[in-house]
Amino acid sequence: MRFFLPLFLLSLSASASRYSVPIKISSLNHRLYFDSAVNMKHVNADPGYARYASKEFSILTPENEFKFISIHPERNGFDFKVADSLVDFAKRNHQLVRGHTLVWHNPEALPPWLTGKKHSPKKLRAILRNHIEKTVKHFKKTAKNTVPCLFLMC
Repeated sequence: MRFFLPLFLLSLSASASRYSVPIKISSLNHRLYFDSAVNMKHVNADPGYARYASKEFSILTPENEFKFISIHPERNGFDFKVADSLVDFAKRNHQLVRGHTLVWHNPEALPPWLTGKKHSPKKLRAILRNHIEKTVKHFKKTAKNTVPCLFLMC
């Protein structure tokens, strides 16, 4: 049985430095998986943050990189660059990625083209279905033969 324990970088930073073995390694010996939300802006800007995220956690959860506004900013256009960079970072560090969150109710997580116009329920369902199917299809292709399960819900 696998246990997924959500942990955050800040909550562990003080206690983790006391251990000589990274949490990721010692927890895997006990079949425990430690998860943390990760922001690629911080990974790219702060080497300490990147080092800590890669060393201590076995699962990464994107903060915003998989959200609707990040992946589908234009009505007819998808942009997977930042999300793919998170997946690549996880692959390089032998980590899983939790597919989070493809659609979120918060207006800041939705693109203006979606929220700025009234859509019929039928049209909205079609938009959401298209968004989810294309996103999951993209990451299933990315995950093939590289990690056992990119989306923990698969």
